[in-house]
Amino acid sequence: MLLALLLLLCAAPAVAAESFLVVPFENLSGGADLDWVGESFAEALAANLSGPGVTVFTREERLAALEKLGLPPVGPLTRASLLRLGQELEADRVVIGRFEIEGGHLRAEARWLAVAALSLSRPVEQSGSLDQLLEVQAWLTWRLLRQLDSTFPWSFQDYRQRLPRLSVSAFENYVRGLLAMQREQQLRYFLQAAHLEPSYTLPAFHLAQLYFEDHDYAAARRWFEKIPDGDPLALDAGFYLALCHFFTGEFARASETLAPLASQLPVKDVWNNLGVFASRQGDPAAALAHFHRALEEDPDDPDLYFNLGLHHLRHNQWEEAARALKRCLEIAPRDTEALFLRARALEQLGHEEDARRARLQAVGDNPALDLSLERRWLELDRLAVHFSARQARAGREVAASAAAHETER
Repeated sequence: MLLALLLLLCAAPAVAAESFLVVPFENLSGGADLDWVGESFAEALAANLSGPGVTVFTREERLAALEKLGLPPVGPLTRASLLRLGQELEADRVVIGRFEIEGGHLRAEARWLAVAALSLSRPVEQSGSLDQLLEVQAWLTWRLLRQLDSTFPWSFQDYRQRLPRLSVSAFENYVRGLLAMQREQQLRYFLQAAHLEPSYTLPAFHLAQLYFEDHDYAAARRWFEKIPDGDPLALDAGFYLALCHFFTGEFARASETLAPLASQLPVKDVWNNLGVFASRQGDPAAALAHFHRALEEDPDDPDLYFNLGLHHLRHNQWEEAARALKRCLEIAPRDTEALFLRARALEQLGHEEDARRARLQAVGDNPALDLSLERRWLELDRLAVHFSARQARAGREVAASAAAHETER
């Protein structure tokens, strides 16, 4: 247990660490205006527990699991529901708690729920003023760690020094932004948090994502560029920043921005996008190398064969295009765009009857669709536009573990 806990603050040794899920604390004070405080405990304790080699499930993962289980995304959960949630995410421990605010005074308690053992730890408590919210949350985390292992080596002062300093006002605005249902409210809260703490990267990243989703790539780029190298969000920001460059026609900058991720996190989505960037940039050798590297990661992804076929079409390599698109269609037989592109390749090869059948399958008797595809075919590249460096890294670790187990067998 000690080695697992040391991962939080030290370089990670080659041992398996525990995984943690932190859920919002129950509001005993009443009043929806304080619900942000309950969510803030989930955000703060998850961040305080995070470290190299430690899995702490994100808010997005928690919400997705709740939706899958048919459980409400807000409000307290029963013990049985918490266990189901922990089991769904394969968490070792669920952190639960509750808080009460009276006259500006905050009192909170937290405890572990061990998922496999079906056991609940004794609570740890901390109190202070609401202005001391982050201190209270740091104390609770430290006491939980000490409870897990009495030999935990850091004093609270040493532990606190390793956590970021942040104003409660900025943190409140960030959490309120997470909870806001309207986009205008989200933007307002995240902008205020970023204004109060210019070095606070979480609201900057969320702002960038909101602008990215709105296709305002110039604004998104400005906020993604605020995430410095070495920040936990730097890999994710780099991935999306490269897409911003791509969507504004800066293909060389897109490649330059994304290339470092290929060495730090060599996953299919990175190689695929690098291949598309290089193809648009007019670097066929690099594009082919990237696409083939992506196919090594996942030889059954139809989109990779689609992009490879489109790349060959751009360079009048008809046989190679037809072959790649045929493989795409073997995996996804009803892919309209792949059928259309294969028809183009077959036409150039003189296989008129096969080309006619492929085009008929693609567009049928819909001349508008035929015209649309004819106009857009050079821009049909399929990019990965959703990315999580943590999940990508976890996926590689699972794949590597499975491969090692298969080798042992």
